[in-house]
Amino acid sequence: TQRQDLNIMALETDSSVKVKEALRLFNDLRVEEEANALKEKYQTLAFDHLDKIALGTEKKDEIKSFASSLLARQY
Repeated sequence: TQRQDLNIMALETDSSVKVKEALRLFNDLRVEEEANALKEKYQTLAFDHLDKIALGTEKKDEIKSFASSLLARQY
């Protein structure tokens, strides 16, 4: 189970093995997909709220563009 994997990783002293195992566990749990789905959900919610604010369309578009660029960053 993932809990057992975490317990084993906690005892590992080789950092390269630890990182490799942590990445495997993250991939197995589909962490990136889940995080991206939540990111999209909250971006949509934020933009919906922004649309309800009394602010010019040009300003709203600037904010949306900036927010989208931040959310699209790759690390």
